Formats: sequence, structure tokens, C-alpha cells
Amino acid sequence: RNRLVYKAADAYCAVFRGTPMLVQIFVIYYGLGQVGLFRSNPVIWWLIGDGLHAAILAVLLNTGAYTAEIFRTAFLSLPRGLIEAAQSCGMSPWIILRRIKFP
Repeated sequence: RNRLVYKAADAYCAVFRGTPMLVQIFVIYYGLGQVGLFRSNPVIWWLIGDGLHAAILAVLLNTGAYTAEIFRTAFLSLPRGLIEAAQSCGMSPWIILRRIKFP
């Protein structure tokens, strides 16, 4: 499908699952706070300027990476024949996602 999106998601999961949470908090709070682009934007500065907000952002990004990996492995563990059987019954991709992949 879209190779660029796949590679970006794979890199995101690899970085956030491969580094310790404390390092991520330090990089977001101390590292991104030094970049002038982030200091001049009030919305981004609100997210990373306060220690609590930076920690919440780091936890959200880390949890998102772990959750994405859980969903990826769950979708890969489904037998191909099950998906083909649903397609042969005339199910749309959204119905297959809702009735077969998510449960």
C-alpha cells in the first residue's frame, strides 16, 4: 500500500519502543525546548514548556507506539483464509475490520 506511511509508522514504533521512557521525557522537555521553532509557537510551547505536559506527551507517544505494535501483531496473526472467506461472502473491508479483525 503506502510505503512511506508504513516506514514512518515502523520508525515511530522502533524509536519509542526502543528508548527508555525517562530519556523520552528528557528529550521532549529539555531537547525540544531548546529549538526556537517550538519556543515561538505558543501551542507547542504549552505542550512541552511545562514538565507535567511534557511527561504526559511522552507517555502518550510511548503508549501509542506499544498499542500500534499490539494491533499490528494481532492483525498479522489472523489466518489469511479467514480474510479470504469473509471477502468471498461479500463483506466490505470495513465490515471485515469490524467483525473479524477487531474482535
